[in-house]
Amino acid sequence: MCGVAIRYRSVVLGWLVVVLGLLSVGMTGVGCQGKTYTGGDTNGGSELTVDEEDEEETTLGADAEDESGRIGESPCYLTISDEARAAIREEWLQAITTTIEDVCTHLQDYAVFEQEAVEVPIRVEVCGTANMYYSPDDQEIVVCGEFLEMVGEIFARYSERLGADYFSGTLDVIEGIKNVLQFAVYHEIGHLADHVLPESVAGNIEDKADFFAVKMFVDRGIAGQASDVARFYWLLAEEGIEPPYWDEHQYNRKRASNILCWLYGSDTAAFNVYVKSELLPEDRARLCTEEYEDFARGWERVLGG
Repeated sequence: MCGVAIRYRSVVLGWLVVVLGLLSVGMTGVGCQGKTYTGGDTNGGSELTVDEEDEEETTLGADAEDESGRIGESPCYLTISDEARAAIREEWLQAITTTIEDVCTHLQDYAVFEQEAVEVPIRVEVCGTANMYYSPDDQEIVVCGEFLEMVGEIFARYSERLGADYFSGTLDVIEGIKNVLQFAVYHEIGHLADHVLPESVAGNIEDKADFFAVKMFVDRGIAGQASDVARFYWLLAEEGIEPPYWDEHQYNRKRASNILCWLYGSDTAAFNVYVKSELLPEDRARLCTEEYEDFARGWERVLGG
């Protein structure tokens, strides 16, 4: 999901631990490998390995007593590994769970998942790298605790500058992390839908997954919250963090620009601030409604709505 290839020292600033309280222990060798997982190493990142004693995992969902871990009546099944439970603070596990439940409950609005008997398995793990990915082989989405730690570090490092210089309004770091997590889960569900549903959307594999996430925010009436995701990619670019030129992911500032464009295309009046602030140049903005409508029609055809 990230679309960058870096290594982060897991330096969690003292005040950041107090504010975020994300991980019980610091992670080392954290990297953000923005690849759709196809097995083995993700663009140089660590393979997912679990000690034998951790192989027995615990499931958690809205219906906690459901042995399968199904989240209510949604197509999602949530699993949290024992390693993740030990490493991620309880309040953040709850926040992760609640965020994923909100996303999955929303999927019930799209009958295609039930009609095609599509399941959406989501696993929360300690991965050794800051990543989120969809595994086509396992047809499973993996959420790495380190990814959220990295998002928190990026936002916290720039929190005092995240005002008019970047986007309208200030950033709530905690809410920003949750919004990026929501977007990332939707993005990976977009990959899963593109892989398993009988219809597919034309376009670059990563662009259409990003658009799927934007459309889900729009459909839920929380489109403005996706601006935090644009901030995140903008800040990665500020840090000089970009995918290699040959990668299927767009450069991070381009991904931020795409998100702003599609939001503007969904409601030009509500998001005209991006044009006024010149975050979204007029030359691009005049194409955004058409871009949004074209992509939206494709996904509505796939989702049956």
